[in-house]
Amino acid sequence: FYNKTKLYENIKIFNNQIYDSIISFDSIAISISHNLNSKKFFSIIGDPVGKRFFYSYGLFKNKFRNLILSILIDYLEKKYFKKICLNHSIGMYGAWHAKEWSKAFNKKIIDLRPIHFTEKFDKNRKENSDKIKFIFGGSLNSTASQMSIKVLDKVVYKNLKSILKDNFELKLIGANDLENHELLNKDNVVNMGYVKNFEEECYYSDIFLLPGNYPVGVRTRIMTALSSGCICIAHSSVLKNMPELKELTNFYNYNNLNEFKKIIPE
Repeated sequence: FYNKTKLYENIKIFNNQIYDSIISFDSIAISISHNLNSKKFFSIIGDPVGKRFFYSYGLFKNKFRNLILSILIDYLEKKYFKKICLNHSIGMYGAWHAKEWSKAFNKKIIDLRPIHFTEKFDKNRKENSDKIKFIFGGSLNSTASQMSIKVLDKVVYKNLKSILKDNFELKLIGANDLENHELLNKDNVVNMGYVKNFEEECYYSDIFLLPGNYPVGVRTRIMTALSSGCICIAHSSVLKNMPELKELTNFYNYNNLNEFKKIIPE
């Protein structure tokens, strides 16, 4: 349903039926589904709110306060879902999330994440370009993207400039509100905005960057970039929920600036 009002208007219809199975995704749907009549329930829980709160720095500048509040949110969130999903089969996206919640629920939480895809990096095609083409893209107004853009601006760009001089281009792809952002005033940076075919942009680029330290959820944009022909360089936090990435030939991860500097010349 396109909005909550329309959804609640139809609850009476749902309540008058008995279902063989109900599959519900995220908190609103799950909170409704557990009141319905069904033989089987499968609930898919989204990214943990407590983790999102903490890694997006929460409400306070004081990290200790944010930590305490995120722990409280995490506790209440798990308690709520454990109660309403008591007899449900449950799935989550991410190895770390599924493991942690399995422990809290004392039952197996299915990790829905493992997705098989093929790396398609074509070295010969890439070497024909004059400049090394870096790309960062996705939903650029999201928390994960905003964190990466901050690192691109304050850390990554400076090091690309130091190592590669002017022999690079950095494209930002995705709908955004970055018109006045400092990063766009720098040389060799292009704000593409919304594009119809993100895969095509990746295909004609060399390296996809995801520098933000944000281990919450699954970064599907990495899978898109790798399967579209890019090398990918990302902060190692992404491995918490996508550990299979470290086995890939064209994926590089780093923990700190020194490790990042060593990857670029390669």
